[in-house]
Amino acid sequence: MKTSLDPVPEKSPPLLEISRLSTRFRTPHGTVPAVDGISLSLSAGETLGIVGESGSGKSQTLFSIMGLLPPNAEVGGSIRFEGKELVGLAPGELNKLRGVRLALIFQDPMTALNPYLTVERQLSEVLQYHRGLSRRQARGEALAALRRVHMPEPARQLDRYPHQLSGGMRQRVVIAMAMIGGPVLLLADEPTTALDVTIQADILDLLAELCAAGTAIVLVTHDLGVVARLCDRVLVLYAGRVVEEGLTRDVFHDPRHPYTQGLLAAIPRLDDDVGRPRKAIEGQPPDLLALPPGCAFAARCPLADGVCRTAIPRLLPRVGGGAVACHRENPGAVPS
Repeated sequence: MKTSLDPVPEKSPPLLEISRLSTRFRTPHGTVPAVDGISLSLSAGETLGIVGESGSGKSQTLFSIMGLLPPNAEVGGSIRFEGKELVGLAPGELNKLRGVRLALIFQDPMTALNPYLTVERQLSEVLQYHRGLSRRQARGEALAALRRVHMPEPARQLDRYPHQLSGGMRQRVVIAMAMIGGPVLLLADEPTTALDVTIQADILDLLAELCAAGTAIVLVTHDLGVVARLCDRVLVLYAGRVVEEGLTRDVFHDPRHPYTQGLLAAIPRLDDDVGRPRKAIEGQPPDLLALPPGCAFAARCPLADGVCRTAIPRLLPRVGGGAVACHRENPGAVPS
């Protein structure tokens, strides 16, 4: 029987904690703010979906976490993983984490895989580098990794090259490469792009298995159906900024930001009237080199008024949980 004298269990710290992350790229035409002040946290075994149109900063958020940015990038803010600050961490120290504690599934498996190496070599390199296994030991682990991702005839695929595999098989190899080192955090950049519906379902089932086993996942996708199926929470990005975040069921059931509402309205539904066109968000995302004053979505928003075009809305708690950055949701909430 529990009493008031029993100690209160301590809440474990987040596995990943990002605070006011900014990632900018210096170009001959000016500085591009690809990621602008993003904050998030993720616990072990949790899945976070990041959604938004192309150019909203989704993939650059993942690359910033991994430290896989070009020389013209400038990163500010904080990225703490297992209590260790990743921003400014030496490349050698980052390499000790990448592939072992955190891993990335790239969007295009054909460019992520080396066309000159067999599947076995690409899987075993991680184990030989990080764990010092022999080639024979690593080959056994590589075979086991392919079995875990439900690769058809895994022993046969070990000695094949990427071009000899189907798109779904290549994606399974990429996932096996990401998971073979046993990471606790998996970053997935559009892992089901260009796959047919049946293979997409298999890949999502595989990611759900990994999550159930305790792996935390950050999933970047354009597909809101994937988020609804797999993710505990969702982060909606627009022009590099968070416009809404919260539990997936709350955001999808009751979206508060006009951009989130537009994204959800554009999804085809089985109960739609035959022949009725889907609603689309009019206009195009803004040029990041010349962001307008105020809310970046104002030019496309049917509800925008004067304050929307002059003051950037703050991301503030929404009723019922989560947060939204919209002047209509938080009247008078302008940046200090």
